[in-house]
Amino acid sequence: MPEKSEKDREQEASVLSKGDRPPLVMVQYGKIEDMDRSFGIAFWQAQDATARF
Repeated sequence: MPEKSEKDREQEASVLSKGDRPPLVMVQYGKIEDMDRSFGIAFWQAQDATARF
């Protein structure tokens, strides 16, 4: 894989600086009776303040 050019790195930095991120995808599998609150806690802790509000 070729190295990224300076222009590519600048473009990525500008996108990241704008706060644009790919959407967070989390999936929980298992039996309902075996599930606890840990998944919900981990999900909301992964969100930023705007998403929580």
